[in-house]
Amino acid sequence: MDSAPEHDADGDLVGRLDHALEAVWRGDSVAFDRLLDDEDRAGPGVGDLLAGVAAADPCGSAVVADAFERSGYVIRREIGRGGMGVVYEALQEGTGRDVALKVLLAGPFASDPARRRFDREVRLAARLVHPNIVRILEGGRLVSGQQYYAMELVEGVSLDRHLLGARPERSAILRLFATLCDALRHAHGQGVVHRDLKPGNVLIDAGGEPHILDFGLAKATDSTDAGTLAVSLSAPGQVLGTLHYLSPEQAAGASASIDARTDVYALGVMLFQALIGVLPFDTPAARARSCNASRRLPLTGRRRS
Repeated sequence: MDSAPEHDADGDLVGRLDHALEAVWRGDSVAFDRLLDDEDRAGPGVGDLLAGVAAADPCGSAVVADAFERSGYVIRREIGRGGMGVVYEALQEGTGRDVALKVLLAGPFASDPARRRFDREVRLAARLVHPNIVRILEGGRLVSGQQYYAMELVEGVSLDRHLLGARPERSAILRLFATLCDALRHAHGQGVVHRDLKPGNVLIDAGGEPHILDFGLAKATDSTDAGTLAVSLSAPGQVLGTLHYLSPEQAAGASASIDARTDVYALGVMLFQALIGVLPFDTPAARARSCNASRRLPLTGRRRS
């Protein structure tokens, strides 16, 4: 008879997966790649487990809809999905108001760091009260275990889609970015650095007004408990943000050096791209994007026939 294993195989896999995901968050995918390529283990591999979780889709199930209904919300449709969460359009029954609900993507299976990051997003974004920053209304936990928060619903399109569709004049673009500057000044005055400014995180409503959203990578610059939490979740050498809009200190993983200037840098890249139609630096990826953009976006001073 074969001897019993020295440790629980499933428990070992969970531990290795947790370690690999933490490494991916720091920018190192080697451990995760090894897990995916591991053919020597008995039982289901990590790929099978992930496929099962994806098929279950805890954040898109009727269980979540029912849990929200018991909390006073009626979900209408899914309107967005990102790395950390799923966003739904919903009706808040008590007020009759249309809202957006963001739910932690992994639901009850979320790791402790993911839950803490979600809590941080709620806590930091709730500080901000500005007409051009999407406002947090409330946060909580559903009876089914998912963390969520409700925010005002902004009907609009992302900044890049707005520029492609409306093709505003240069003066209109400058007015739009002046409004974004004022919104950022408010956030920085409240000790909050967004840290992931990009066209996809700015919604333009039907009136042409911009609204900043998604503070999932935000950092506090003051000494409150939220600031301490933000520092604890940003390890030295960890690269957070979106490649084309990373400031030099972000790209270097120098989290201790990140401050309001990080957002200013990203906004400058966005403004350059909005006015000129290309990114302000030359990389293979940027060149590919620039070639596409130059065919679609009007450059400054260029008129369509």
